[in-house]
Amino acid sequence: MEECTRRLWTDLTGGDEITKPQPIWMAYHDHIEFRNLIAHGVVWGDSESGRVARGSVLAAYGLLLRMDETMLQLDAGPD
Repeated sequence: MEECTRRLWTDLTGGDEITKPQPIWMAYHDHIEFRNLIAHGVVWGDSESGRVARGSVLAAYGLLLRMDETMLQLDAGPD
């Protein structure tokens, strides 16, 4: 969530700002928060975290799809 990382995501998604309250960014932020809980050993494999994990995977996938759209637009060149 550092400034330089937010600027990179903005570039990779064709100008979307991660700080703007859009569903894809809110879901991705939740994914990062959940990832941090796992990385620091706060949660680990119980049934509740399993449900959250599925949503987390979908959020990360949604962001990858958004970046893929941007790459396709860049490959296509200017209109």
